[in-house]
Amino acid sequence: MKFATVLLLALTAPFNVFSQFENDYKPLTCSAPIPDDFIGLATDKYKESLETEIDESESLFDRKSKSAFILKSSFWLNEILTSGRVLFNDPISEYVEKVGKIMIGRNKKLKNIRFYTLKSPATNAFATHEGIVFVTTGLISQLENEAQLAFVLGHELAHIEKRHVINRFMEKQKIRRNKGKYKKNNLSDAVNLLSTYSKTSELEADSIAFEKYMKTKYDPAELQGVYDVLSFSYLPFDDVKFDISCLESDQLKFPKSILLDTIAPIEEVEDDDDSRSFHPNILKRREKIDELLSTKANSFGTKQFIVSEQDFIKTRELARFETIKSNLLDAEYGKAIYNAFLLSKQYPNNRFLKYSIAKALYGMTSYQAHDQFDDISTDPETVQGESQALHHVLAKISADQLQVIALEYMLELRKKYPNDKLFEQMKNDLFEGLIIHRELGLADFYDKTLEEARSELKSQIIDTVETKPKNKRLSKYDKIKRKKKLQKRARGTALNNDNFHLYAFSDNMKNEEFLDDFNYWEEVKSDNKKEQKKLGEMSEKKKQQYEYKQENRTKKGQYRLGLNKLIVLDPMYIRFDQRKNSSKLIHSEARRIKLNNQIESVAQVVGLQTNMLCAKNLASDDVEEFNQIAILTEWFNETMQHGEIEMIPLSTEYVQPIAKKIGTYNLGFTGVYSYRLAEAYMHDEVNMLWYYILAQQLIPWGLYKKYFSGFYETFYYSIVLDLRNGETKMVHSFGMNEVDTEYLINSHLYNSLYQIKARTN
Repeated sequence: MKFATVLLLALTAPFNVFSQFENDYKPLTCSAPIPDDFIGLATDKYKESLETEIDESESLFDRKSKSAFILKSSFWLNEILTSGRVLFNDPISEYVEKVGKIMIGRNKKLKNIRFYTLKSPATNAFATHEGIVFVTTGLISQLENEAQLAFVLGHELAHIEKRHVINRFMEKQKIRRNKGKYKKNNLSDAVNLLSTYSKTSELEADSIAFEKYMKTKYDPAELQGVYDVLSFSYLPFDDVKFDISCLESDQLKFPKSILLDTIAPIEEVEDDDDSRSFHPNILKRREKIDELLSTKANSFGTKQFIVSEQDFIKTRELARFETIKSNLLDAEYGKAIYNAFLLSKQYPNNRFLKYSIAKALYGMTSYQAHDQFDDISTDPETVQGESQALHHVLAKISADQLQVIALEYMLELRKKYPNDKLFEQMKNDLFEGLIIHRELGLADFYDKTLEEARSELKSQIIDTVETKPKNKRLSKYDKIKRKKKLQKRARGTALNNDNFHLYAFSDNMKNEEFLDDFNYWEEVKSDNKKEQKKLGEMSEKKKQQYEYKQENRTKKGQYRLGLNKLIVLDPMYIRFDQRKNSSKLIHSEARRIKLNNQIESVAQVVGLQTNMLCAKNLASDDVEEFNQIAILTEWFNETMQHGEIEMIPLSTEYVQPIAKKIGTYNLGFTGVYSYRLAEAYMHDEVNMLWYYILAQQLIPWGLYKKYFSGFYETFYYSIVLDLRNGETKMVHSFGMNEVDTEYLINSHLYNSLYQIKARTN
């Protein structure tokens, strides 16, 4: 009975994993407690590292180089951990940690290693000097089994164990400054030396990872599979023939002429030129592993999975869903559609996958409307494998066709999920794009399907042929008239391949909601034309006055949003010294904390309630706030990435519950950039002489200001965004040729927060 139960669990395990994603997918978030790596100031961590890393017996050059590395590393790591893209205590990180511990074994040097997941479509893993291993969701999505993951983790553990990261930096400093054995090297020699040193470190990490791997029960036969993953990492996580029907409906069918006949073959390039690279090519790494395997003929490892095959499958599926989400955030819309198509074969009813395709199509139309489609499209000639078919279609269809395809897909999706408010907003945007930007009206579309039109045309042709008078020879002119008549009918039904999209809405021609939407936007279009006509009839002076009244929002008192509450997301403060070409990291972090306090104090003065979300203020049990910061940061970064493109951020559905819980849909973000320029501000000599004559006691200060202090520029900005649609409610910014004093920042903060709180009379 016990054996039967175990067998049943083994057989049903994969099914249980797959059934989890049958209907929907919810993006991963972090769980408590928050690790120490994510809490506290980078400055404090830098100082702690100095105490353990700096050896007073080392040379002054080594101590300075090491201190510079630790400073940059501490702050760089802090930015990554609080970027919103790093997961901890989630299912992926927990599984990776279990595999990592197998590779660590009893190695006491590695007992404090931490493993985190980076939400990125890139196929990558990397280690930091601080003892952290990051594994991307893109890498997990590509792996075939747990053994492959184990070797990748062993490679990163070797980097930590051998201190490759800091040693590489130190060596780089010596090479650049011609120190020690690198004296009298030119620039070309320096690049080659650094490249050689780096490749040696990578091969050493492979060798150490091999030794760790061979101490486990993992199968050595799986080692070469790791290099297969790396060789083909530029491809999606599977290579399956793309089915265009995933973008079609009963009314919308793509003609065969749009589809790609021949797919570009997949080419494996392992022996590429790595002379200028910091990594050895794949072939050299394969040969190294083969060489090491030849010395371990008596290996007894046979396992692909030690932790759990079911856990691996679940982890990989999670990573694949997260990769699609990352594709959308990064505006990789073609990749998002193909990856969603791949998973849809396993989960045909999954809501997340259908929404991902809809969002990708919506995103493409938004960029198309602003003539920036090339920024997010992929040249099909650069694509290998089956995904090329999709990129070919996306490149070949017209802007009108893309707009119709996106709207039709959204309308079909709305039938299945009628209560989704976000998709109602996207549908409205697509109608606006179709009628206002693409200038297509209801009269341009047909109330019959393509098949019905073809059948009707065939019947007309038969009728025409049958009505030919018997025993009557047609003259040349009769033939011409007859031919023109048939051509006119063919054009009338638009049966050529360029117009397949005009049949997309045939089933909606009697739908009241659809007709209401169409009529509404056609009225908007008509009003816009009247407005343009009115402007065209104005004199130049009146036109300028009119535009000033309508568009001028630059004077004081312009916004007056009348808000009572505002979410403030982790303000930014950066001080940069151009003379040293470096950011003043420690000072910037201190001013960033001070800026938080300034915002709260000034907000209290103007009567604005603020909800400050700052990662540096959190304790270990504040995981809910951490997740809120991560989700809002993802949303904000996506919004900023789109720039001037007006579209609803595709991660909007994830921020809505946060906004609802906090009690406001208004997100504020404030930043200060202070620059100390390389060239000092030179007062003219006459003024300096006048200072000298009037007050000699001022000369020392004057000389300091003239020749030593440099010239400061401070840029301040405050942005308010609507979390419902990404709309920019306010952009309040100032650039000043002044030092960033507390008084200066407070004055601009007061102006910004007053505009947010004040109401229009």
